[in-house]
Amino acid sequence: MKLKSYPVTIIFFLIAAVQLSAQSVDDKIVARAGNKVITESEFVERYEFTPGLNRMNKSKKEASKLNFLYTLIAEKLFAQESHAMGLDTLEVMKFSKEEFEKMFVRDALYKKEITDKIHITDDELLNGYYRYTTKLKVNFLFSEDKD
Repeated sequence: MKLKSYPVTIIFFLIAAVQLSAQSVDDKIVARAGNKVITESEFVERYEFTPGLNRMNKSKKEASKLNFLYTLIAEKLFAQESHAMGLDTLEVMKFSKEEFEKMFVRDALYKKEITDKIHITDDELLNGYYRYTTKLKVNFLFSEDKD
């Protein structure tokens, strides 16, 4: 094992341990997918953080939740099947994982170095909204030479 992978492995096991200890005894099992379970807290967290249509429509809310639960079950089953087939060890998966890691690190760095240092006052925001609604018509002259 490479020296670089030790911190990643340690972090993975720490996160897994925190996840296991964070699940309370009262956390109900909503569904089983193969040898994996979907808990109530996982379902609620993933459902609330996933954008979806008809979320505000109360008449379609139960159908939306049920559809999302089926999607989670399918995801767990696909993951188990791909692991059983060894698809997670393919070179393309390793490359994709590295690219996702780069993307997340880049986004975190951008947030830390750019987004967190921007402070916009209410007046600046109002001024920006006003400018957004303003349409400018610009005429200009163009010439091939300086003269």
